Amino acid sequence: MAGSDVFISYKSEQAGWAERLEEDLRRYGLTVFRDHDTAAGLQVGADWEHQIEEEARAATHFVLLSSALITAQSYVNWEIKYRQDAGGKVVVVHLDNTPPPAVVVDRRQGFREFIDLVAAHADARDVPFFEWQRAVRHLVRSAPLGDGRRSSVVEIPTVVVAMTAAQAKQLAKGQKVVPGIKQTAYQQMMGLLSASTPLQAARYGGRPEEWKPFAPVFDPGDPTVEEVISGFDDAHRLWRRENQDDADDGRYAFVPYGDALRDPASVKQARERLKRRASLIVFDPVSLMHQDVSKFVLDNGLHTLTMGFVIGLGPQLTTSSAPVRDYYGGVEQTLFEGLMMTDPRDRARARFYPTLSTCVLNVNREFELSRWLQIASEGIIDWVGRLDSQMDPAYRGVVASGGPMPRIGLGR
Repeated sequence: MAGSDVFISYKSEQAGWAERLEEDLRRYGLTVFRDHDTAAGLQVGADWEHQIEEEARAATHFVLLSSALITAQSYVNWEIKYRQDAGGKVVVVHLDNTPPPAVVVDRRQGFREFIDLVAAHADARDVPFFEWQRAVRHLVRSAPLGDGRRSSVVEIPTVVVAMTAAQAKQLAKGQKVVPGIKQTAYQQMMGLLSASTPLQAARYGGRPEEWKPFAPVFDPGDPTVEEVISGFDDAHRLWRRENQDDADDGRYAFVPYGDALRDPASVKQARERLKRRASLIVFDPVSLMHQDVSKFVLDNGLHTLTMGFVIGLGPQLTTSSAPVRDYYGGVEQTLFEGLMMTDPRDRARARFYPTLSTCVLNVNREFELSRWLQIASEGIIDWVGRLDSQMDPAYRGVVASGGPMPRIGLGR
């Protein structure tokens, strides 16, 4: 049988660490099987042990979350045995300083970057964003999981700007509207939405990423922005595996920065990284009418990113009403000026030839978002490639200091 890219073996008491690791490995394009994960199809019954055995044997990589909780009686030892009997290797990821289980044949030093994180935090979700991302990125790119292609994965920082359900309820009542928006403009905007895509708080969730913007008639089963991005990512990687298996470029991971920007412990670092790197910003123009959402954009400088690819989702609003037209024109013009773009008329929905720092408004279908995600990811990967290939590292200090040229490979 064709196995998953990664099989995660762990003690159930540390399921939180396995769950968060699984989420990020999937984000990096790896298929993951996690034992005890009933959501993935593993059900309690007569054949569950056989299913685990087959998955442990067939997976490309077997990752063991090793800790003192694994005793001689733990079922984890059987999973390791299944793996090793099939001739497969075990990647040991230490969660503490305890040696790996005795059944592990290769007892060399394992991956130890999670030890300090586990020691400092009772729950994996409490680990700060950048500390966790650093450990996962190292694991993916290091010898255990790197396969010569995935080791070149480019991270694409992604921020979704939208209201929460609670904020949408406030806006629907005319509360916390940005002071610069005249009341007449707000009322006409709400009337226009009512005639096309009514503002419904249920479209929004507890987090901006849970916003469901696409279907004209709202249904609780509609996909969220987060799900659309993830689905596009999975489909793109599947296509590359089936059609360009030897290709070494075009691999990326959309890494959500929203939580980091909302966390006082990581917001400063997140802002600095967004300034320095090419990024993707997905936003809801209607949400910008809410004071808190507008403040989030301004406080984090999302309107000033010179290497940002901006996609505006939501209903396509066209009207001759001057207040509404002026509001949307003002939003678009501010974004274009903030992103240092020359002529907003260069942006045409039908052309699909944007440069990196491009703003696209009124994307109102899932397939349109996927198309722009493809363009954004390819543009960002190309930008990162150009940045990395500008100069041999040996010469960078020389150019900066104006010093003598280095003698490379010439001896003394």
